[in-house]
Amino acid sequence: MSLRIELERHGSVACVRLASPERGNAFGPPDFARLAAMFEQAWADTGTRALVLTGSGKQFSAGADMGDLDAVGDADMAELVAAQTERIASAFAMSPIPTVVAVNGSVAGAACSLVLMADVAVASDNARFLFPFAKLGLVADTGLNRLLAQQIGAARARRILFESGSVTAVEALEWGILRSLHSPDSLHAEAVACATRLGAMPSGVHAAMRALLSDAASSSAGLRDEAAAQSARLRHPETIAAISAAAQAMANRRH
Repeated sequence: MSLRIELERHGSVACVRLASPERGNAFGPPDFARLAAMFEQAWADTGTRALVLTGSGKQFSAGADMGDLDAVGDADMAELVAAQTERIASAFAMSPIPTVVAVNGSVAGAACSLVLMADVAVASDNARFLFPFAKLGLVADTGLNRLLAQQIGAARARRILFESGSVTAVEALEWGILRSLHSPDSLHAEAVACATRLGAMPSGVHAAMRALLSDAASSSAGLRDEAAAQSARLRHPETIAAISAAAQAMANRRH
């Protein structure tokens, strides 16, 4: 049975929810692609300024459904994982709006990649990140090797993955994976509030920043890319309006 994925709206914020708590919001083989399609459906609405991804129940996601994996032949696995990962990674990377993940409770295996791909992640204070790959005889996939090494450092990533370890909510906050921690009861409201603040900024600015950060470099090519992106932003109507308002506010403070 496929993972249920629901879409609801809170003003200008689209909330995508993993909605199969009875199975731990676990992913079957086609579900990453279905989630990516839901993202695209959400931002196709021009009134949507930001997106929140969260889970129903007490668990964000148990990761891959082991029963579904067992049914997939070895010959098909590499192609399937690569295609699914590319689909969801592209959805996050190419999103025209900022993305916020709200981690309610534990998140395991491949689902951890969703948290690391998002622009911002917040979590309940009882959240826990689980990496069971090694004890199952598996390697981390869905981009986790690169994402973990980039975000928490190679030494920490190696220790966690080699030992089938876990990361507490407090550790994830200290290491920069999470922006903030909240009580389970207030998490959803806080995530929507965060997304609303991001969405109120000039449209397209976060997508432009994301593209630059993903290929950040001190090379002359990197500097030219930044300058070109800044030039494009300076022509955007909402940027022009925001700069004008800031200039007026600054002028008012001087008098």
